[in-house]
Amino acid sequence: MSAGMEISGLSSLDAKIKAIALKKERAQNKALRDGAEILAESMRSHVNRSLKDHKHLQDDIQISNVKQDIQGNKYIEVGPGKNTKWRAGFLEYGTSRAPAYPFIGPAVAENGEKVIGNMKDAVKGP
Repeated sequence: MSAGMEISGLSSLDAKIKAIALKKERAQNKALRDGAEILAESMRSHVNRSLKDHKHLQDDIQISNVKQDIQGNKYIEVGPGKNTKWRAGFLEYGTSRAPAYPFIGPAVAENGEKVIGNMKDAVKGP
């Protein structure tokens, strides 16, 4: 004699679980983008604008799309684009002939906790 049990409604439950996971993923991505924007604005405000006629660092602070590393951690890159990245290092660290005028480090130091707090709040939700 065998006892049996039939369970129905699993497809509905599966759909609900997937919807919750998608909502969580979207909230995480939005939190990352919001935090990246705070950091980018701070970087823009810390870098001086030169008088030369070329693409300025201030105008080339970019925010990448959400990326994922091998361990599954999500991140966004914030900083100068490929056209101005080479100049950013000279400002951030200085050279043998010019002092450093950092803009990335101070932006992270001033806004790190604010960014993380905003991201936590965004993921928690109301």
